[in-house]
Amino acid sequence: MGKHYWEDIATGDVDSASSNSVWTAVQLWINRPHLLNRRLSGVAEALRVEAPLDMSQLSQGSSEWSATLSHHLLRLDELLEEQYAILVREMISRTVHYRNEYEALLISKRDDWVVFLPLRIDVLDDDSTMKNGPRKFATASCVYRISWQEEKSAGSPSTQIRISVLLDGGGNERATKSEDWLKEHLLPKLVSWASKPKKVEGSGDAESTDQSSLRLISVKDYTRTLLDLKEKYSRKLIESWTESTDPIKFVSEDLCIAAYLLTLWRSNCSSDKENCSTELPSFVDLGCGNGLLVHILSLEGCRGVGIDVRNRRIWHSFGSGTQLEERTLDPSTDTFPHVDWVIGNHSDELTPWIPYMAARSSYRCRFFLLPCCAFDFNKKFNKPANESQYSAYYKYVHSLCQEFGFQAEQDILRIPSTKKRCFIGRTRHYAEQEQEAQQARNKVFLASRLEDRPSSFVVRDAVEAVRNCSRLPQDTKDQIIHRIKDELLSGPLYMEGANGRWNAGSGLSLAELSGRLDPNLLNAMRSQCGGLQTFIRNHKFIFGIENGYVRLRNYSCDVQRKPLSRTKSRSKPTNVVQSTASKPCFFFHHHPDGCPLASSNCAYNHDGPFQCKLCHEARTAE
Repeated sequence: MGKHYWEDIATGDVDSASSNSVWTAVQLWINRPHLLNRRLSGVAEALRVEAPLDMSQLSQGSSEWSATLSHHLLRLDELLEEQYAILVREMISRTVHYRNEYEALLISKRDDWVVFLPLRIDVLDDDSTMKNGPRKFATASCVYRISWQEEKSAGSPSTQIRISVLLDGGGNERATKSEDWLKEHLLPKLVSWASKPKKVEGSGDAESTDQSSLRLISVKDYTRTLLDLKEKYSRKLIESWTESTDPIKFVSEDLCIAAYLLTLWRSNCSSDKENCSTELPSFVDLGCGNGLLVHILSLEGCRGVGIDVRNRRIWHSFGSGTQLEERTLDPSTDTFPHVDWVIGNHSDELTPWIPYMAARSSYRCRFFLLPCCAFDFNKKFNKPANESQYSAYYKYVHSLCQEFGFQAEQDILRIPSTKKRCFIGRTRHYAEQEQEAQQARNKVFLASRLEDRPSSFVVRDAVEAVRNCSRLPQDTKDQIIHRIKDELLSGPLYMEGANGRWNAGSGLSLAELSGRLDPNLLNAMRSQCGGLQTFIRNHKFIFGIENGYVRLRNYSCDVQRKPLSRTKSRSKPTNVVQSTASKPCFFFHHHPDGCPLASSNCAYNHDGPFQCKLCHEARTAE
C-alpha cells in the first residue's frame, strides 16, 4: 500500500464572504445533509468526542463501526497532526431502497477543515437486503475533506472552498461517481450557502444536529414510521379515493401528519410512563374534513373520533372502525374531558379555538394545531400593517396558546403544503391546582376578544356552497351557450370540414362578448361568484379562450386529444376519447354546418338527441 495523500478535485471562490460565512455553510451540510442529498431524510448523532482527542472514548461507539473508524484514524494519523473533534452521525435514508449508514466527521475549527469518513459495514443482513438485491448506499463512498481559507485584500474579503479526496500510491480504483457528485453538487451548494449566510436559516451549530423541520421528534423514528404507513396504506387509499381532490397530495400529506403524531405520542409515552395508561393516546380531530387522518390513526390502534359540520363521500368507505361524526360544534362551551389530544388539522374557523378547548377540557389535555386559513374567533383575522399575513397570523396563534396557559412548542412538518408550521401544546406554565383560576382568566380574555361582535362563533354551512357558475338553472345555461354561439358565428370564418365548408366563427374579446349578452344573464353568473370567463371555462368542450379572445372550439385542430394530467392519469388511467364518447356532440346537433369531424374521428357522440330545452321547444314549434 502506498503513502496516503490529499488530491484537490474542486475549488470555488466565495466573493465578499468571510471564513465564518463558509463555516455556516459547512455546518448546514453537517447538520442537514438532506437539503442537498434527497436520498436522505436526516441525520442522528451517534457519538461525539471533543478535542483534545481521547482514543479510549471511541470504545463508547457501536461495535458495528468503531473498528472501521479506528482503522481510518490509523491511516490518517500522519496527515492529521492538528487537534480535531470527532462526530459520528447516522445517515437516515428517505426510502427503503437505500441503507442507513454511519459517517465520521473529523472537525478542526482552528484550521478550517472537516474530513468525512464513510463507516460502511460490508455485511448483508436481512435488514440490508430487498427482493431486488442489497440496498444501495446513499452517500459518497470516498474519504473527502472540505477546507477553506480566507484571502485578505484591500477590498472586501473572499474565501476559497476546496474539496479534496484521500488517495494512496497503490493505484486503487477511484470512486469517480462520488467524486463527480462532490464536484457537481456539493461544491456549488456550499458556495451558494456561503454567499447568502443570512438566508441560511436554522443551520444550528456544528455541535448539534438541529434541523429546521421535525425538531420535536426523532427523524429516524419518524422516517421508519412514515415508510411503514406508506407501505401499508398509500396505494389502497389512492386507488379508492372518491373525492374530487388530488388523491396523491392528500394521502401523502395525511400520512406524513399521522407519522409525525405517532412518533410524537410514542416518544411522550416512553418518557412519561406515569401519565400514559396505554402506548397511544386518545384524540378528537375537530373539523376533520375528509376524515383521512382519523382513519389512518384508527388503523394504527389509536382511539379517536373526527367531527365536522358536514360529512364527505369518502367517509362511507372507511368502515366502522373509523369514528366520524357530522355535527355542529360550539367551541365556547364544548369540551372533551376524556380525550388526551385535541387535533386541529387545517381547521380554519376553529383554529384559534383549539388551544382554548384543550385548556378547558382537562389539565392533562394536549393539542396539535396546524393552521391554514387565517381566522380569528368570530371573523377573518386582520393583520397589522407592514407585516405579512402568514407571519402575523402565526405570531397571533402562538400568543393565544401562551395566553390559554400552554408552553407552546413550534415545529415544521414535511408535507406537500405551503402551510407546514404547527403548534404543540404538551405542558402548561401553571400548576394543576391553579386550573380553575386559569380557566377564569381564559374566559375573561375570550370575552375581550369578542367585544366588537357578541356572536361567539360563526358556524360554517352544513351544505358547501358551490359558486362557480356550475349550479345555474339548466335553461339559463342553455340561453347563455346559444347566445355566445350565435354571436361568434355572426362573424363567419370558413374552413374545410367533414361535410364541406365549416364556419369556425370570429373571435370576440370578453369585454365585447359581455356587452352583447343580456344583463340578467350576466347577473345570474355573478350571483355565483363567477362570471363570463368562468362560465366559458366550464364549457370548454364548446368554447375556448385564446389570447383573451373567445372562440368556438375547433375539434379538427385537436384530433389528438391532450392526455390527462399526471395526477389524474395515476388515479384514473382512462382513455380520453373513450371517456367522452358517451357525451353528445354539441356541434353535430347545434352548429349550422354540423361537426367539423366525421363521427369516427370525433371524441363525442353523434347519435341521439342533445338535451337542450331551447332547441327542443324550437323544434316542437316547427
